[in-house]
Formats: sequence, structure tokens, C-alpha cells
Amino acid sequence: MFFNSKLYTGPENCQKPDHGMLIGDLLHVSMTKDGAFNAARFTAKAHEDFHQANMIVDALRRDLQTNIKVWSVGMHGETLLEGKLVKVETISDIAENRLIDEISVTINIPIV
Repeated sequence: MFFNSKLYTGPENCQKPDHGMLIGDLLHVSMTKDGAFNAARFTAKAHEDFHQANMIVDALRRDLQTNIKVWSVGMHGETLLEGKLVKVETISDIAENRLIDEISVTINIPIV
């Protein structure tokens, strides 16, 4: 489903994914209903370089509780969702000596 898709985020005034920040290769997307919101969780493979991955995580954490745009950009087009960034998580792979192997972002999208 996400073959060759990339995950990008950007501020709410960002018009194109290329103007935002590349998080990594998209691995997983899930949506759940959370009261008056849909919670969308996106997980991407982190950058191979720990310092680069850490800078991305730090930038995302500074944007917590702000409205952002999230793009899934694949070979056959792109998907855009907008909402409030409520969570940034990192997943480690200690066996592979990777402190940040995956990055997950969760946004709340109001139900209208």
C-alpha cells in the first residue's frame, strides 16, 4: 500500500511536501476515533544517521500542540492530512545498534 512512499510534515501554511521536512520511508498508517477527533498515526523509517534522525525528532517535538500538515508522497500521487500534532515517538532497534530506528507522529483531526 505504501510502496515507495515518503512521509513529509510541514507547518499549516506549507503548500508543498518539498517545502516541509522529510521524515523517512512510510511504514505504517493507522486511524482511530478519539472523542471529537480522528487520531491518525504515521510511522516512518528514520534516517540512517542518528544525528539527522535526532534533529528531525527535536524539530517535531518543538511543534507539539500546533497544527501541521502530513503528506504521504508515493509514485502515483500524494495524500494530505492536516491536524494538531499531539505525539512524537521513536522506536529503537537495539539489536541493530539504532537508537532511533522509526519515528511515529500522531495528529488529531477534528470530525466535522
